[in-house]
Amino acid sequence: MGSSRAARIAALVLPKTAARGAVLFERAADHRDEHVIKFADTAVDSFERSGNPEALAAAHVAADLIDAAR
Repeated sequence: MGSSRAARIAALVLPKTAARGAVLFERAADHRDEHVIKFADTAVDSFERSGNPEALAAAHVAADLIDAAR
């Protein structure tokens, strides 16, 4: 699991504070795509239940990919 793209992103870019979910929600709101917002909401819920930062990182990857598709 530690070698996944999401795990590498989590280790490199996610803040090491309790504000991880807030950072993701801010990015999703700035993005304005409804899919990014829903993915972020689900990722934060998953992170809060599991403590696994890969959930948040996956939402950041999704936002990147949706940006690239525009």
